[in-house]
Amino acid sequence: SGVSTHSKVPVPESIELGIVRGSTASELVTRATEAADVLANVITSRKLFANISGKKYVRCEGWTTLAALMGFVPREASMLRREDGSYEAVAELVRITDGVALTRASAECGMSEPTWSKRPEYARRSMAATRATSKVCRLAFSWVMGLAGFEVTPFEEIPEEERHKDSGLGGKSPAVSGPMTAAAPAPASAPPSQPLT
Repeated sequence: SGVSTHSKVPVPESIELGIVRGSTASELVTRATEAADVLANVITSRKLFANISGKKYVRCEGWTTLAALMGFVPREASMLRREDGSYEAVAELVRITDGVALTRASAECGMSEPTWSKRPEYARRSMAATRATSKVCRLAFSWVMGLAGFEVTPFEEIPEEERHKDSGLGGKSPAVSGPMTAAAPAPASAPPSQPLT
């Protein structure tokens, strides 16, 4: 008869990503851009970024602000201490409404890093958690951070030598704007997540 017997795949009436909602791709991008503009104002006014070589790299606090705007919160999933004193952290991004995990990421703070090898053990542990936290937010929402006009690599992932190279002070003072923090607090807690599938 020439009539297809295949049923049509239902199209959702709207797509929801935290505060970002839309019924079409263009509407979703429009709403995401509006959220990115709000995010840019918060990051700029609170100085949650560092200026390195003329580029703006967002600190962990800015990335977690973005995650919250999108309806997610990062939390520490695991922490591993190696025999040499290095730490590897795993953070996951969970939905605020029901605690279901969206994605996870790992990061480390090692004894091979001149700056961190001299720091107390708790500082290396905290930095590993901070790096994993900003990284998991980046994996999910770097596209929104790009819309906000910032670099999509978190500040904490920039090597120390890159932070210092433009200072002209022989590495004595980093060429960054805003307050320097050794590490952000451990990721916030959230409702227990369902097992990852």
